[in-house]
Amino acid sequence: MTAELIRQGVFRGVDLRILLAHLWRLEAMRVEDKRLAPPEARFICSKYSGGGHAKVWSRKIVVRVFENGTLVSVLETLLHELVHCSHYMSFPKDKCHSEMFCRRLIACAREAFGLDLDTAALLALPAARDGGRSSRRAYVIDRKIEEAMTAAGVAEKIRSDPTFQFTPPPPETEEQIAARRAALAAAKVEKRAARARAKLAEWEGKILLARKRAAKWRVKVRYYDRRLIAARRPL
Repeated sequence: MTAELIRQGVFRGVDLRILLAHLWRLEAMRVEDKRLAPPEARFICSKYSGGGHAKVWSRKIVVRVFENGTLVSVLETLLHELVHCSHYMSFPKDKCHSEMFCRRLIACAREAFGLDLDTAALLALPAARDGGRSSRRAYVIDRKIEEAMTAAGVAEKIRSDPTFQFTPPPPETEEQIAARRAALAAAKVEKRAARARAKLAEWEGKILLARKRAAKWRVKVRYYDRRLIAARRPL
């Protein structure tokens, strides 16, 4: 059940899709057009680790939720990917974790979760080295933000806020189940019927075009046939 809830965007009793929309409207997110819908999010359940990825040009994010992980980690990952989407027009691809990105991430975390974060101190942090590879400074800042969220009890505050609590739908009656299945079957039939109509129109158009082209070449063949017959007549 946990995996199914995660795919729906629910983790630790929190509706992440509602929270996503809330984070997108932060003043620090600096979304130029406030009418712009939040990025589309896909949540994946993982048995091993968490993480995220932003497809900024298509405005889609993928959040990999570690099923035994913490709510704080998921919240910070979600915020991180949203910040990517909020300023994708401002930076080239190789500057996606620039200083401006880090500043916006810190400002958003401060506004969203009520954290007391020192921007200058966080920006001065050295990039850590993990397994011989230099990680981006933004990831070090991510960890510091998570530590501050844990110390401030952010997870408990979010879970206790009715705005973000997941309310499961009431159990369906037998009549509702039957109606849903009938509607699903009807939608599938209509989809197949629409495809059949589209294919019929496509091939009827091809037939019409073929007839026109055949008529064109028929005229040309008749012309050359008449010339051949005329050439064979005795003078």
